[in-house]
Amino acid sequence: MNNNIFNDIYLGEEYSYLRPYISKRNPYDSKVFLVGINPATPITPKQLNIDEYIELLTNYKEFMNFYFNSRKQQNKSKISRTRMGINSLVNWIEEEFNVGVVETDIFTYPTRNVKELNNIDKNILNKSVEKFWQVLLEFKPDIVILYGSLALNQFKKLVESKNKEIKYYSEEEKIECIEEKCPYAKLNIGTKNVNIIACRHLMYYGNNGNSFKKLRENIKKIIEEHV
Repeated sequence: MNNNIFNDIYLGEEYSYLRPYISKRNPYDSKVFLVGINPATPITPKQLNIDEYIELLTNYKEFMNFYFNSRKQQNKSKISRTRMGINSLVNWIEEEFNVGVVETDIFTYPTRNVKELNNIDKNILNKSVEKFWQVLLEFKPDIVILYGSLALNQFKKLVESKNKEIKYYSEEEKIECIEEKCPYAKLNIGTKNVNIIACRHLMYYGNNGNSFKKLRENIKKIIEEHV
């Protein structure tokens, strides 16, 4: 594991840690990136010291236990709609194709809701985006699944700012239409072409993803052809 991934995730006592990624399997062997806009479970230095936090990030089961307990302490339901959708899709991919999934976000700085991102210092947001880019370049997935219009739009801005070669196969703007495309785009990272697909926000996925059948078909197609 490249420990540089966990460098600079501490931003100060008053800030939440950055969350570069979580993954059940070795991220270097994980072929799929699942990318949202930003994590929704802030963890601060007052809760865990930096070593404890890094250990938590690298133990998926313990991270989930921490997540469940954190929500319980806030008198929330055990699992959010988004986390339910993420877990369902990740489990399907890993069980169906025996490939690992890295869960990450464009903004790796966590907030309780996406609106709070507007109140975060721009320097911190920029650092959090650079951390995502570092994770992407380090693990070089075969497939990136962007869920939600915000994640998709920020990803497109980021790729443009990095002057990376990307080919789009659709000019559609509605996420429901983009979800039909397979792939939506291909991004060149060094010698690798990464397949990009996008879909509606996973808060709508539910336990079985009945309304996301086309997404699953597209994932299956790309994995069988390229992984």
